Amino acid sequence: MKKFTSVLLALLFVVTVAQAQYTKRVTASERTTPSGQMVKMPAMPVNYTVNNIDQGFEDFTDFTLNMSPWTTVDVDGSPTYGITDVDFLNSGSPMAYIVFNPSMTTPPMDDPDIQAHTGDKYAACFASTTPPNNDWLITPLTPLGTNSSLTFWVKSYTAQYGLERYKVGVSTTDTDPASFTIISGATYMEAPADAWTEVTFDLNEYNGQNVYIGIQCVSNDAFIFMVDDVVVNTEGGVLYVYHDDFEGYNDGDFLALSNPDFWTTWSNAPGTAEDAHIVTEQASSPVNSVKDLGVTDLVLKLGNKTTGKYQVNFNYYVPSNFGGYYNFQHFESPGVEWAFEVYFAVTGDGYMHAGGENAATFTYPKDTWFHVENIIDLDNDWAEVYIDGALIYEWQYSLQAQGDPGTKQLGGVNLYAGAPTGETATYFFDDIEYIILVQGTTEPKIEIGTSPIIATIEEGTTTTRNRDMSNVGEGTLEYNVIVTYDEPTAPLASVKTPALSSGRGNEQAQLDPNAVPSATNPSDRDVTLNYDGDNNSAIGLTNANQWRVAARFPASMVEQYNGMMLSQVDVFINEPADGHKLQVYGMGSPNVPGAGALLYEQDFTPIPASWNTITLNTPVYIDGSDIWVGYWMDQPAGIFPAGVDAGPHVADGDWISTGPGWSHLSGNPDLDFNWNIRAKLTGTAGPVWLSTTPTEGALEGGELISLEIGIDATMLMPLTVYKGKLHVRSNDLTNEEVNINVLVTVLVGINELGEKTYVVSYPNPATSMINLRGNATIQQVTVSNNIGQVVYNNTFNAKEASISTTGFDAGVYFVKIETANGVTTHKVMVQ
Repeated sequence: MKKFTSVLLALLFVVTVAQAQYTKRVTASERTTPSGQMVKMPAMPVNYTVNNIDQGFEDFTDFTLNMSPWTTVDVDGSPTYGITDVDFLNSGSPMAYIVFNPSMTTPPMDDPDIQAHTGDKYAACFASTTPPNNDWLITPLTPLGTNSSLTFWVKSYTAQYGLERYKVGVSTTDTDPASFTIISGATYMEAPADAWTEVTFDLNEYNGQNVYIGIQCVSNDAFIFMVDDVVVNTEGGVLYVYHDDFEGYNDGDFLALSNPDFWTTWSNAPGTAEDAHIVTEQASSPVNSVKDLGVTDLVLKLGNKTTGKYQVNFNYYVPSNFGGYYNFQHFESPGVEWAFEVYFAVTGDGYMHAGGENAATFTYPKDTWFHVENIIDLDNDWAEVYIDGALIYEWQYSLQAQGDPGTKQLGGVNLYAGAPTGETATYFFDDIEYIILVQGTTEPKIEIGTSPIIATIEEGTTTTRNRDMSNVGEGTLEYNVIVTYDEPTAPLASVKTPALSSGRGNEQAQLDPNAVPSATNPSDRDVTLNYDGDNNSAIGLTNANQWRVAARFPASMVEQYNGMMLSQVDVFINEPADGHKLQVYGMGSPNVPGAGALLYEQDFTPIPASWNTITLNTPVYIDGSDIWVGYWMDQPAGIFPAGVDAGPHVADGDWISTGPGWSHLSGNPDLDFNWNIRAKLTGTAGPVWLSTTPTEGALEGGELISLEIGIDATMLMPLTVYKGKLHVRSNDLTNEEVNINVLVTVLVGINELGEKTYVVSYPNPATSMINLRGNATIQQVTVSNNIGQVVYNNTFNAKEASISTTGFDAGVYFVKIETANGVTTHKVMVQ
């Protein structure tokens, strides 16, 4: 180890200051004596690990020690040398590799010998204060196809203390350094100091295998080993969306809480009893796995894929005397549609619900790990399930588990602590893989401006505005536009938490075999929204549960009633449950079936076998968007609370939720009914003054259209500001609803001759000029900002006027216009 006395350091500063700053190192004196224990910085799951690794370290945080999804292993456990008179995060720390950015040190380092090969950053291994180094930089698990090779660039910062030494190894099992086979030769290699040097290694011996590749620094009291631009090339490999052997977690960790990017629970409650623990009790490779038991209810999020071909694999272990289970969901939001279900019985037998109940049977090994493969081909609407390489069943994937038509979409995997009836569930899973076999179409991506539309319009006229909308993605963008009308002087709404269904969503509804149809049904008054006929029977669940029923009234039905109030709801309750709550929900997602945010909730106590009229304590404003009206109940076993008609069902008259998601009662063809739910609207409907052309459609990748936004003032009151919104909804899952505010001011006056007087301002928003035009003489114009300060005042005495906005800050301004016949004020936005 080199030691520097204060005299020597002082001399070096006099003779060559630059050299002292960058080439000398000092021990981190504040560090404790190294423990000698191996320190592992584990990889965490990554979204889209591709088969060809190309890592330049530019995306990592400066000076981080965590390079996930890469793994670093500090076997020597020693503190490291820093750089004299240079500070940076983690300087002197025990570490394997650090993401080093010389331009971000204090002070920045401009020495050309310490710069990256490309970009600004690279992986650096600093000399251990207790040599030699034993530090590993390990790639994520990488599937190799054919013609595979590894290339990267290396450099020693300086040769003053000897060149840096390194080895290269490959592991086909895990990231433990002991698992690596060295492929770089019998002795170490050296990294030149005069320039970055490219090195290449043949990996064809490992073709067709999943491998980890490790770069081991074995320098002996040198200084800084520099690694950049690591590339693994292979042909015909596998594209992983996600893979995890769970070795990056600690024993006892909650899985969904630790990795929310890919995992959640049925009720979206990571870290609760629904979450699963990482355990060392069993493992397929090498020491960790995940244990399912009790009320564990994990969901692996698969992203709502609609095109492409995918494979989801995992290893599974079911102990003696226990059963197991998993299912696939068509939607990532669970409880909407079960794609298929797989049951593992205590006996070692199993069965599947897939396109029909008990569609397939199979056997599986107890007390040992076995491999499960699920292949979902969305392009051909086909699915296959294999156990230990043997095909168990194949079928039309879009069908739901019980055989009903469903949605051709890959949503999620539900690893629930379930088992065949009467059996107890306990099982383990490990080595999960989510693989792209055929790349689907890139998702659609909507692009549309969100700036408000502000218009000033003369009473009795119409006008249009245009707004470009394009699909900058690849997949087909399906869209529709919903128009809503703001409630006058509405306060900001607080977020309400609804009473929810308590089950998993696959509880079975059943018809009351002894129902007596109601002899009286409510008569219409005001406006009644409903789908049902007279009461005919009632529905209950097979077991006790909290559940919800609702009718959805879409915008196409209720826009004409905008401005009215939902004031009463009639429901038929056959047998009262232990609790009932009226619920009103807003518009839901365009991509996931079900209601939106809770707008209103009110307890009620029903009269049995009767229609019950519930008067809302606070009526709900009808803004023209979808509205869901229904009720929640806490049903004990053996009763049939929810009244239904004789059918047949109408598409939006039979929504049911027995878990977190919503589906249709008529999903069971024997229950082809509508709920007895009737929503009463009172008040006066407002005008439908806002529209778009088109209202719906589809855009291919790269296609652009211009939405024509129509504003009709023929039924609007003068001297009034009207507010509305355009809700542009699409299948762009990252931006499924774009909202555009619309503000319209209607202007009109009457002169002494009885003629209408108007003044129009344009454009709005304004960029450089505000233009005014009227049919009366404009005498005076005063412009104020939004805090009341006058920023412009001038006399015109003409029917047209122009005001330069040069010098105006961006924002909202009020333009006061005085004419011989009166005064009006316009609100104008300046950009």
